[in-house]
Amino acid sequence: MAGSPEKNSVHLQTSPMVCFSRPGVWLCRILRSAHELRCREKKPMLDADIVTKAELGIMGSAFFFTYAIGKFSNGFLSDYANIGRFMSFSLFLSGLTAISLG
Repeated sequence: MAGSPEKNSVHLQTSPMVCFSRPGVWLCRILRSAHELRCREKKPMLDADIVTKAELGIMGSAFFFTYAIGKFSNGFLSDYANIGRFMSFSLFLSGLTAISLG
């Protein structure tokens, strides 16, 4: 019974589970470790009363919206600009920013 329908249907059902379970486990582990790292950095600041939870939320929102505005404007500019010049200029500005921040 090499080509039995039961065997083929079991194979078709287990193949997606194997394909999607390993990346899912990997993604969950990465997200958990990133969450633990963020909590490890925030906890001392909260305990020392340097910032409050509300201030941390405001900072996170500010970073998120700044990132979104930057992505939108860079996407708009790259659609209408020469990609070679745009990429060179962007990398140059990125390098200057990295140097200035240390």
